[in-house]
Parts: sequence; C-alpha cells; structure tokens
Amino acid sequence: MIKIISATEETLPKAKKLIKRVFPSRTLFEQLSLIAMTNQDNWLINKLTNLFGYNIIDIWVAVNEKEEVVGTTGLYSCRQDEDVALWLFWYCVDPEERGKRIGKKLLTYAIEQAKSRGAKYLRLYTSDDPNERAAQIVYEKHGLNEIKRKNKLFYTEIIRELKFYG
Repeated sequence: MIKIISATEETLPKAKKLIKRVFPSRTLFEQLSLIAMTNQDNWLINKLTNLFGYNIIDIWVAVNEKEEVVGTTGLYSCRQDEDVALWLFWYCVDPEERGKRIGKKLLTYAIEQAKSRGAKYLRLYTSDDPNERAAQIVYEKHGLNEIKRKNKLFYTEIIRELKFYG
C-alpha cells in the first residue's frame, strides 16, 4: 500500500537522494532547488530562492509499507505567474518501483492540491531526455499539454500546462 504524505525532516533527505538518482544531470538552478528543499527553515536559502523568484509551497513523498520513500512531488510558485499558476516540483518515482501506478497517484495528488489552492494552471518543465519518455505519457494522460519548447545546449526543455478554469 502506497501512502502520500507531507515530507518531514526524516523523509526529505531520502527524497533528495532519490531525486539525485533519478536525475543524475541537473542544472545549477535544479541543484539550488534541491538545497532549498532540504533547508526550508534556513533564512539565507529562503532569501536566495525568493531573490530568484521561486517559492516552495509543499513537498510530498510516496512511501511504501516499509516506510521507504519510493516517489516524490511538490508544488512551487514562480514570481512571473504566481497569481495564476503553480508548478510541479521534483516529480519522480524510484526506477525499481515503476509500473505500480505510484506516478499516477503522485501526479493526481499534486493536481488536486494545486486546484484546492486556487491555481488556474498547473505547469511543469521537463525535457526530451529519453529517460523521461514514460513521464511524458503520464503527463499527457493527465491533460498536461505541451505549450512550449526551448532548445538548450544538450537537451530541449518542454513546458507543459494543465488548465483548471475557464
């Protein structure tokens, strides 16, 4: 039985370790967001993330019956669209646990949370990395449609969006 719970001091380091394993190549911004994720009470980290225009709203983990972290997700806001959108934060599932509908459960939970917080859109950025191919299918099935592509040095960034209202 998989449970989705709010991240705690105990589960955050485990979630961070999982994220590093699932996403071995991370941009500088992504590395900073991982630091912020596990140091949310640090005033300097909060100032830096706010300076860059980002605010972590919430982080959740999927845990199995052994209380092992097998997935993670969360929400954050960006200054440029904080009045209308929330963004999906570090959504991933342990590669050994894939195919058990954990990703679907996590994404459905994040969508419900974004709606309940009054967001008009849930957005996320992903890439064309072959390791993220299965995630693209999950996003499509949940209505997160591609709205923008941007070529980067070694990959293509993909922005997806789910519109909730009108």
